[in-house]
Amino acid sequence: MLKTILAPLTPVFAAVAASFLQQVWWLRGIEGAAFGAIAFVFIPMLINWGSSQSKVVVTLRLDCAVDFLPTILPSQGRVVMVQLQPANIVPDQAGQLNERYGEPGQATGWPPNTHAYKCEVRNIGAVDVFDVGITLTVNFREAIRSESKPGEVGSGGVVRAGKVTIVAPRLEKPPFSFYVFNDSPYFAAVTAISAAYAWPGDADRPTLKLNRDPMRSISFGPGR
Repeated sequence: MLKTILAPLTPVFAAVAASFLQQVWWLRGIEGAAFGAIAFVFIPMLINWGSSQSKVVVTLRLDCAVDFLPTILPSQGRVVMVQLQPANIVPDQAGQLNERYGEPGQATGWPPNTHAYKCEVRNIGAVDVFDVGITLTVNFREAIRSESKPGEVGSGGVVRAGKVTIVAPRLEKPPFSFYVFNDSPYFAAVTAISAAYAWPGDADRPTLKLNRDPMRSISFGPGR
């Protein structure tokens, strides 16, 4: 990269040096200071700019829509669900992963008509990426049940908050899908979603950029 950036500038440096030696001493001092500024300030800036231009950015698209938990396994024979539930042992944990796999068409064991969200992560970049963690930040609010109106439940203050991450082993053109379900006695709302590599790796890996529709929120009433 450095040779590529500096190669076109070599004849320029030679011409400047020849002209420099032909100047009177005081003019050489002024030109020397200017040349030093170029060498120590502008050339590093140019190198950094060239490096940033070569960094690949992969854009991911996340879409979530209201759905039900599947009662049978899809054609892939595998389905993953993020089960929202604050953990007492780990205060900042907002849930856990629940996976079902087997023969396509086999029952998942989840009750029918269970309210959930189906999320799909699409890689709309030019290269595949691996081991991408999708992190959901979740707030849990108190469920206040009306004494005068049986069955009516209102939302109170935030009682817990935390995060839960699901890892996509590989993101290519087919989307990676998962479900989100609230299994807590609280109102639950996903307040933020982010994407980052799940494990340390090569610094030359593509930079990840996650896009999603900010108008599509993910929120649940009390799960039980």
